[in-house]
Amino acid sequence: MAEFNVQEEISEEGKNRRSVTCVKCGSLILLSGVATFLKDVPFDVPLMYQKKERQASEVVDAEKLSSWWYVTDMFAFENVGFTHSYNGQKFLACADCEIGPIGVVDSTVANRYLISLELLIFEDWKSNGRLQCSVERGCGEPLDLIRLSLNERVYVKMRSERELRGRLHAFDQHLNMILADVEETLTTIVQLRVKGLLSIICSS
Repeated sequence: MAEFNVQEEISEEGKNRRSVTCVKCGSLILLSGVATFLKDVPFDVPLMYQKKERQASEVVDAEKLSSWWYVTDMFAFENVGFTHSYNGQKFLACADCEIGPIGVVDSTVANRYLISLELLIFEDWKSNGRLQCSVERGCGEPLDLIRLSLNERVYVKMRSERELRGRLHAFDQHLNMILADVEETLTTIVQLRVKGLLSIICSS
């Protein structure tokens, strides 16, 4: 496996110099300059590809990873999936192709989401030694994330905060238009009732 070059991938501010994408489908996970580099924080992460005999058992092969891109806001992700807790640990996966885990939810620190630098930095994912083996070589299968997440698959497909804000703004504008119509209708009704009362008073 190629040696990770910190200088090439990490900016002077400690951020990811390049956008982070899924190693399998290429889906955008993090824009450049969004995540911060973190090292020497070990987590045991199940391998993306497991030997076939492991898929039918309760045992999951894992490896210890310690280098990460991290964010403190889940809305910083362009696309990511969350699994349920497995042995007390929640993992991250690609929400488009469902490959994973590609990271972890750090339960020791509030609001810290870690994307594995070792797993995502290599474009040629099939030759990445950390993936052990691929379906094409017949020696492994993608990790069953249903089993990993205790028979429940929960993916929250995150989109950029800009898109969410745009949708909220559009909804807010639409709601304001509805409220304005309601207010105008109520005003008209009140005016008509006042006129009616005045007419009754004047006639009496």
